[in-house]
Amino acid sequence: MSTWVDEVRTDSKVHFTVLSNRWSNNAIRLVWLQKVFERYTKPIRVTQKRLLIVDEHSSHVNMAFVNWANQHSVILLILLPYTTHRLQPLDVGLF
Repeated sequence: MSTWVDEVRTDSKVHFTVLSNRWSNNAIRLVWLQKVFERYTKPIRVTQKRLLIVDEHSSHVNMAFVNWANQHSVILLILLPYTTHRLQPLDVGLF
């Protein structure tokens, strides 16, 4: 895994972070929403909304995440648990 990011440059549009326990958490997911998702999807007009499709992982479905999304015109589509492999064709088709 140490070689996964060898070719990533500071001007790349690649974002990643690592925790020692290798798990995602609420704080990391919220920072991703605020710093990465917002940066690349911010609407031109204040009235525009965005759709973010997430699974029911606790780092996606917590009040801080939901509130921030709501306040910034992000509509959350929360998929049922254990169904993302069936409902997200990009998981298989692209990745």
